[in-house]
Amino acid sequence: MYIRTMSWLFLPLALLLSQAKPVVVIDPGHGGDKSGARGVCGLVEKDLVLHIAKRVHHIIERSNLVESVVTRFEDRDVDLAQRAQMANRLGAKAFVSIHANSSPLKNVQGVETFILSRRVANKRVHRLAERENEGIILDTEPQANIDFIVQDLALNGAYVESQRLAHRVQSHLAENMNTPDKGVLEGPFAVLWRSRMPAILVEIGFLSHYEECKKLASKDYQETIARALATGIIAHLLGEPG
Repeated sequence: MYIRTMSWLFLPLALLLSQAKPVVVIDPGHGGDKSGARGVCGLVEKDLVLHIAKRVHHIIERSNLVESVVTRFEDRDVDLAQRAQMANRLGAKAFVSIHANSSPLKNVQGVETFILSRRVANKRVHRLAERENEGIILDTEPQANIDFIVQDLALNGAYVESQRLAHRVQSHLAENMNTPDKGVLEGPFAVLWRSRMPAILVEIGFLSHYEECKKLASKDYQETIARALATGIIAHLLGEPG
């Protein structure tokens, strides 16, 4: 399913309700004047994740098992709130935001997946959330009390399903990418907090690590990441064991 700009706002409700296949919304982070992390090898986060998101979309669409929608198909800014609202309006069964990491410590590398929480594992995750949130401070945003949101999600099962989705996707990435498995973590990510379905944020590698940055620039490695993401998403949405 290919939806440009804001046309998703005007989709008839009957069309949304008639979707026979589960819908996943794929969100390439940043865009437009929000570049995200800049790699030591010249890569820019917004461009890298857009390319990978498009590949994930096409792989999922070719499977004919799941419908895929992408929040942006070009280099443009999309408000963080609108990304999750798109998924809500479509009745999506999963929301996956794709990002690339950075650290002041040049030896840090690996892939990790996050679910929504006020809790943070360490100062690194706190700094990461601040950067990915593009200046939004959740505690001061209207209706942005994460404790209430997480509690509500837990009541309707989305929080537990977010954990399952995160572990499934992280497992596929760790099995296929030649990089350390940094596991599933929690953090206060603004792009996730309005979602009403299982939602995760994936950091596919560190652009601040020179060797990892070079790998992420490789088309073959990008394809490996896209296939791992797509496989994990499809397996979760189809309820496959493992």
